[in-house]
Amino acid sequence: MTLLTKMSTPNSYGGDEITAAVLDPGSFTTKVGYAGEEYPRRVFKSIVASDGGVGDTLSKWKKGTNVHSVIDQGLVVDWDGYEQIWENCFKELGVDSSQLPLLLTDPEWNLKESREKILELGFEKFKLPGMYLGRSSVLSAFSVGKSTALVIDVGSSKTSVVPIHDGYVLRKGVQVQNVGGDFISNQILLNFEKAKIPIVPQYLVSSKTAVDSGQAPVFEQFHLRRSETTESYHEMQVKNTIDDFKETICAVSEVPFNPNVLVKKAIKNYEFPNGYNYAFRIERFRLTEGLFDPRYIIRGPEEDPATASHAPMMHMIRSALNNVDIDLRSLLLSNIVLMGGATLMHGFGDRIYNEIYNGIPGVIYLENNNRQKLRFMLLLRQWKGNLDLGLVVLFSPLWVLSINCGYQNSNTRKWEQRLKRNFINSIRN
Repeated sequence: MTLLTKMSTPNSYGGDEITAAVLDPGSFTTKVGYAGEEYPRRVFKSIVASDGGVGDTLSKWKKGTNVHSVIDQGLVVDWDGYEQIWENCFKELGVDSSQLPLLLTDPEWNLKESREKILELGFEKFKLPGMYLGRSSVLSAFSVGKSTALVIDVGSSKTSVVPIHDGYVLRKGVQVQNVGGDFISNQILLNFEKAKIPIVPQYLVSSKTAVDSGQAPVFEQFHLRRSETTESYHEMQVKNTIDDFKETICAVSEVPFNPNVLVKKAIKNYEFPNGYNYAFRIERFRLTEGLFDPRYIIRGPEEDPATASHAPMMHMIRSALNNVDIDLRSLLLSNIVLMGGATLMHGFGDRIYNEIYNGIPGVIYLENNNRQKLRFMLLLRQWKGNLDLGLVVLFSPLWVLSINCGYQNSNTRKWEQRLKRNFINSIRN
């Protein structure tokens, strides 16, 4: 993926450069940048190859290349590959890892052993002067200036609903399930198989000819490439095609699925890498409806354990609210933060609004004899690094310093003194 923004060196705070690098590793993509900046400096896929390639460098075909994901369901599954991800991040930033602290996003369901291993990696391998492992949902809320919020995160492999109050996760209300963007991708794949639409990835197509919608494709194929390509690389390229279809064609119905209403929606045409193109209408809404209503899930020949016990989105939201103090529910509902790539689909925010407005008692209330909608704040924040620099300083008592863990480099003491000085100044002011 291309560089999202070009900026100079990070700003200073109180006369000292006190910013931190921010690393947000996910199951699908990894984002890296600086705290206080509106956008990440770099976004790339969380995959590594047998030849040492990382992320989007793997889009170019190479004979016999094996690829695999480093993170699954928010948890690290390959520590060597995870180290490569870190190396690539600091390379993209163009900085020495020992020169500045690292703010790392961490899922609420991560294991204690995994967190300890992350600290060990940061201090021993990358010689970081300090680290802060921030809860992903809390950082998402802070990035839009909220200390209390209901964070709905629909990532690649997980969906979570996390209530936060005064910067703390209300653990009793946390709801997590193994359904996310990959679930929608699988629904698309099953639909293509049912409609007998073959997926020929871009790396196999040498040339193509334009054809009318619905007509058989006319293209030339690199015949030897498939036999020289590993199954893992081929699956990755097929998934890239499906993900592109998902991002450009799929949408979420703003109200519960109704074919009589959706048939009036605009048709969207999609051209596949081999030149085949087709006009999609109701299908692009039906493929995402499974997130909200399991009755519309397309079942494959083998039952997926994740979808077998899949709970609708509104069930997760209700469960999260029912497990927190009743006095906090209205406050949480008035501060909803949407996170994750799947929430960027057209109509997702409106669907959440309508589902909550119509499905949760007390959302409609009487005021001055007029029916009012409870004020919502549906905030999309895809970059958790958008933290004000002063907020990074306020995190300072919670930073894990390398010197306190038995590690030290030439920058540790200098950075620690700056951190403490700026924290004291921020309190005085």
